[in-house]
Amino acid sequence: MARVYTSSVINAAAARVWERVRGFNDLPRWHPLIRDSRIEDALPADKVGCIRNFNLQNGDNIREQLLGLSDYDMFCTYSILISPMPLEDYIATLRLTPPSDSNAENFNRAQMHEALSRILNNEREHLRSLFNQAPGFVAVLMGPKHVFEMVNEAYYQLVGHRELIGKAVWEALPEVAGPPLRHVGRRVAVEEARAADGQPHGDHRRRRDQPRRSSHDATVGHTTSGACRPRMRSM
Repeated sequence: MARVYTSSVINAAAARVWERVRGFNDLPRWHPLIRDSRIEDALPADKVGCIRNFNLQNGDNIREQLLGLSDYDMFCTYSILISPMPLEDYIATLRLTPPSDSNAENFNRAQMHEALSRILNNEREHLRSLFNQAPGFVAVLMGPKHVFEMVNEAYYQLVGHRELIGKAVWEALPEVAGPPLRHVGRRVAVEEARAADGQPHGDHRRRRDQPRRSSHDATVGHTTSGACRPRMRSM
C-alpha cells in the first residue's frame, strides 16, 4: 500500500488547534471546501466506528469512518468509505505534534524550510512571468530528444499555439526539416511558423540555440531564442 506524508507548521498553540479540528463532525468549521456534515445514526461524533457523511461545495458526497481518536496524543484516524475520487482501502491520520525542548530545533528548522519554500515559489513565479512576457520567442528543451520543457507566449504565437510541452521538437513541429539544433551556438535564419496553406509567413526570423549544461559541464538540453522582423521586399 502506498504511503503519503505531508506536514505544515501552524503558528498557534497545539491545544487550541486540536480543539478546533478534533470533532469528527466539525469539518465545516475549518475546511473551506466542506459545505455540511452529519454523523449517521445520530451517534456521538467521538465514538470510534461512527460515520460522517458530508458534502463538498461542488455537491460531491463523501462518507468516512472514525477508526481512532486520542486527546492525549492529539490524533484522529479515519477511512474513506465512499468518495468521488478513485480510492480504495484509504486510511488517513491527522496528528498534531507540539514543539518541545527536545524537538524545538526541528520545529524551527521546519518553520525556516517553509518560509524559504514560500520565497522560492514566489521567485519562481516571478521568473516564469518575466519569461512568458519576453518580447522574443524562447523555448527550453531537455534531453537528447529535445523535449519542450518551457515555452513563452511569443514562441506559442510563432508556431500557431500548438501543444508543445512534453513533446519532442519533431513530434510537435513535424514540418521542421533536418537534424535538430544543428546550428547550436550561432545565429541562423529559420522559418518555423507556417500559414494554414503550408506556406511560410512573410517574417524573417533570427534564432540562436544555446546548450544547457549541468554542474558537471554535461549538456542536458538547449535553449532556443530569437526575434522576428518583417521581411524586406523590393518594389
